[in-house]
Amino acid sequence: MEASYLPLILEGIGISTSDAVLVSVLTRAMPLVSTVAAVLLVERMERRTMVIIGTLVFAASLLLITLDMGEAVATVGALFSSFGIAFMATPAYTYTAEVFPTRARGTASAIADGVGHLGGAVTPFVVLPILTGFGARPASFVLVALLVIAVGIIRLGVRTRDRSLTEIAA
Repeated sequence: MEASYLPLILEGIGISTSDAVLVSVLTRAMPLVSTVAAVLLVERMERRTMVIIGTLVFAASLLLITLDMGEAVATVGALFSSFGIAFMATPAYTYTAEVFPTRARGTASAIADGVGHLGGAVTPFVVLPILTGFGARPASFVLVALLVIAVGIIRLGVRTRDRSLTEIAA
């Protein structure tokens, strides 16, 4: 989602079109890095915590992009935004499947995934009017606010580390 708007956001804060596209292309390597990090950590950390960390990294990186601290800082923010997205997504699928009772796990995970995709489908109708009507910074601030709300919701989830699926589902 954010990767779709990244060139527009970078241009909106004053980065040239060619540099904005270059930075956007460079961000495509970060999911590989975050996947390796997630694989190394997924059995050592609480998956819910990993989702929260990835979401907060994404939110902080959006602030780095939009706070007008220079092109280098915006580039670092863009790279870490891609890292945060991929870092939260990897354990999120596992965590989602773990929190539902065994008898409903497949259906409930599919519904949760579908609702997530529905959110992705609605996002352009929220972000693009703000981006085109008010500019890159307000659109980014709205995204950061939504990410912070998401962290609050995720924190309400159950802990799964070192617990059996039967115990979690109870």
